[in-house]
Amino acid sequence: MKKVVSYFGGKTYFWCVVAIIVCASFLRLYQLPQYATFLGDQGRDAIVMKDIITFKDFTALGPITSVGSIYLGPFYYYLMAPWIGLFGLDPVGPAYGVALISIIGIMLQYLAVKDIADRQTALISIALTAFSWVLIEYSRFSWNPNLLAPASFFVLYVLTKAIRTKRVVWYAALGALLSAIVQLHYLALFLVPFSGIAIVLSFIHYKKTDWPNALKNIVICFAAFTIVISPFILFEIKHHFPNVTSAINFSRENSSKSGTSNPLNEFVDTSSKLITYSFQVNEPGMYATWAMVVVLFITPFIFYFHATKKKLSLSSDGIFLLTLGSLFFLIGTSLYHGPKYPHYLGGLYILLYVQLAYLLRTVAQGQARIVGRVVVVLLLAVFVVFNAKHYIFLYQKRGPEEIARARAVAQTVADMKPVMPYTLTSSPQAYADYTYRYFLDAWGLKPVPKEQDINVATQTLFVVCEKQCDPMKDSQWAIAHFSPRKITDEKKSGDMYIYRLIK
Repeated sequence: MKKVVSYFGGKTYFWCVVAIIVCASFLRLYQLPQYATFLGDQGRDAIVMKDIITFKDFTALGPITSVGSIYLGPFYYYLMAPWIGLFGLDPVGPAYGVALISIIGIMLQYLAVKDIADRQTALISIALTAFSWVLIEYSRFSWNPNLLAPASFFVLYVLTKAIRTKRVVWYAALGALLSAIVQLHYLALFLVPFSGIAIVLSFIHYKKTDWPNALKNIVICFAAFTIVISPFILFEIKHHFPNVTSAINFSRENSSKSGTSNPLNEFVDTSSKLITYSFQVNEPGMYATWAMVVVLFITPFIFYFHATKKKLSLSSDGIFLLTLGSLFFLIGTSLYHGPKYPHYLGGLYILLYVQLAYLLRTVAQGQARIVGRVVVVLLLAVFVVFNAKHYIFLYQKRGPEEIARARAVAQTVADMKPVMPYTLTSSPQAYADYTYRYFLDAWGLKPVPKEQDINVATQTLFVVCEKQCDPMKDSQWAIAHFSPRKITDEKKSGDMYIYRLIK
């Protein structure tokens, strides 16, 4: 026990970390089944995970992105599939998986920041991470972008270790992590060139570089990257690179949009959104945004230089590399000219909190230490207050219970005795039916897959409406293609209406 305590920096820090982890666990696990998001994306993902864990289908593609019909790699599906198996094919399993991974990530974050900075910075950073509403929100349900925050932090940490130690194990870990993170969200691709540039510059900076060993490390890193993403690569080769083609087309379209927008304005807008999401404050104006960017991204360099009285070095200081990486990531994200939703900035939250923690630690360790520590405690308290107002699962008696509602609708369809093969859709959102499809599939009542509707002749169509509707007059493609003759049955499940149509 003494070894463990000393590893955390002493008894006081150990128990502080334990307390923060307990709070983080409570905020991520309390009433999770009642509040976990379970919409079309989660239903579709659950079907794929179920097929993997039951050995029905081993996919080479991951989730589809929201732009350009581009698919990601399948890493997330294989990571989460065991969780759906552990929970007896209950789709709440992957939600618990994401929550537990995020909790473990907070503990490892403390050890990592302590390693590259100090224990005070590490403690403040995990306190910010534990109580951050945006990170809590994305830790309470299953979705591929939800793990982007811890993954991006650990990519830069492992990059720091690789550059510092020059050991092959860290280069292998870096390649594997980079491969995994680009399969979580396409914006994470910006970490790949940054890592490459940082490694090359570190070799050039260090005059006694063992170039044969350096080349070996780079080859191992590339090999690890390739192995982790190999199912996706093999799919692309076999099918003549459809996703690469879609990605190139999207890049061209996005570049054409850049001609009508000011890059500086895009950077300010992205920074403003990052500050809003990270601290749950009203969106700051342009000058306030610039001030915060300078404080959070420039000040760490100044403090580090002042404290060490030496030149900044990629090979010696993790905070420098972390700050540089997050700035590179922020600039890269600003190049995307679409709406900046919170999950698009997921890779920046923990990086930002570590930088802020480093600044607060510097304040707390200044000449007026008592005043500095009081200021830090007050700022952390304000941060918690601003975020706590969004902890709706603490204030509401009942959550939306989206998983239970989807299960109830599926049970209603099952009770209507569908004759195989049959078709299923929902209205007004056609792809919302994946949540019902998941349960029906798991119960052995799988409807015809959407992509096969046009090729499989069926005599029955079930339509799930969010409110009472007339599916005979609905112009949705799935219904129009089926050409229904009449409604033969109608049932209600909660506030949802289920109709059986026949030809």
